Amino acid sequence: MKTFKITFAIAIALLISSTTFATAPINPHKTVRKTVATWLQAPDLLEHGINETTVYLTFSVNKRNELEVREIDTEQEFLIPFILERLQGKKMKTTLINPEVVYNITISFVAEK
Repeated sequence: MKTFKITFAIAIALLISSTTFATAPINPHKTVRKTVATWLQAPDLLEHGINETTVYLTFSVNKRNELEVREIDTEQEFLIPFILERLQGKKMKTTLINPEVVYNITISFVAEK
């Protein structure tokens, strides 16, 4: 019975260590995209008579890990200051971001009814 407990404990230890090393690497592009989506939240589109719209956003992250908006392409002008207020100068928490990369993402906003 004592050998069973030791064998069981070793099996559990091996299982834990193998799952610890099997975690997927962090994708900085996904991290940036998720962070931007969290910061933006959703504007009140219905207030402007809009059900849905798309924004094309170009930005980079500087050496101080601050987001720098380069371009906002949208037909809805009220979204430009909304996006700038929420993103410009925000500090990213990850250090895996290459400051030379320019990110281009498409953001779709859909009004909640």
